[in-house]
Amino acid sequence: MKAKCLEYLWIIMLLLFVGILYGEHTGSWTAFDPAAVSLVKPSLKEKEDMVQEESVSAGSSSESNQKIDPEMNSNVNAFPENPKQPEENTTVVSADSVQTPSDDASTALPPADFEAEAPTEPKAGFQIDENQMICNFYDGNENVQDGYLILPAEGCVGIRGGAFTTYSGVITELFIPSNITQIERSAFVGMDGLEWLDVDSQNTQVQSMDGILYDSGMQQMIAYPTARTGCYSMPSTVTTVWTQAFYNTALTKIDLLDCGYVRFENDAFGPNRGAGLTVRVPAQYEADYRAALLEYAVQIESVGP
Repeated sequence: MKAKCLEYLWIIMLLLFVGILYGEHTGSWTAFDPAAVSLVKPSLKEKEDMVQEESVSAGSSSESNQKIDPEMNSNVNAFPENPKQPEENTTVVSADSVQTPSDDASTALPPADFEAEAPTEPKAGFQIDENQMICNFYDGNENVQDGYLILPAEGCVGIRGGAFTTYSGVITELFIPSNITQIERSAFVGMDGLEWLDVDSQNTQVQSMDGILYDSGMQQMIAYPTARTGCYSMPSTVTTVWTQAFYNTALTKIDLLDCGYVRFENDAFGPNRGAGLTVRVPAQYEADYRAALLEYAVQIESVGP
């Protein structure tokens, strides 16, 4: 028992010595209370009570934090645990890639005095239907110069059949621009003074050779100027003659000797039915032509063996 007391005494003296050194080092001094030092180990029950008190203290601190900032607590679950990843084909644009226009950048707004260009209106004297086809020509005072007429280069795409039948003046030459690509049969009926048809070289659907109108492949003869006289030798590539292509023609002879068999559509010669006209054909096709042209007033002349 005496040895035990000496052990405790040495412990107390050691603690006093440590306290003195600490006070001198930190510049602060606190009186040591030996009674405050417990030399008895806490029992198991006391340890459990201490743990319970610490748990209660922590819970109180959490409740206190919730009362101090309720918004912080309500936003704890504002962000999902697993944020949605962009889909495979989704383009992700970073903030660095977004360009903000500067103050001096030009805007897309037009100037105050800007006036929008009005839609193209039909050229005076031409009537254009809802399909952008010339359906009537009624005034040549500003359009026909010395018998020469130029069709509108914009606002239309073609010519209806009979479009010039109401015009009473004389048109001797007609120019077809590149935009006129749709020409109906009988389009030039009534142009009794017409001697020449000319076509813009940029036109992709029709062309002119020696003033006569053909399709772009030179296989279809579309129109022969009514006022032309003499003899017409048809190109060897032609296989079809359009309805009223030779409308009331003034020709005296059509030569088909360089061609194979050429098909004439119905009413190819108009009201005069080709009266006074001779058609020269290869002998091998004579029978075919006589049958095909039987309804007309033309004369068939066979040439060759």
